[in-house]
Amino acid sequence: MEENKSKSSIGFGALVLMILSTIFGFANSTVAFDQMGYASIIWYILAAIFVFFTNEFDVCRIWFIIKGS
Repeated sequence: MEENKSKSSIGFGALVLMILSTIFGFANSTVAFDQMGYASIIWYILAAIFVFFTNEFDVCRIWFIIKGS
């Protein structure tokens, strides 16, 4: 009996959606829109930029630690 050894990986779009849904939560976006209106969109974009910017530094730091060992 042969095993199927195909390697399945997650796509980039699925990864981005998982990050967005865990950090911001889709339920919170409707509450923010109800309270702030269209101004909430700007704050969500700014928050996403700053969260991904700091997350990128953490990932790079961990990657260099792993590569160096």
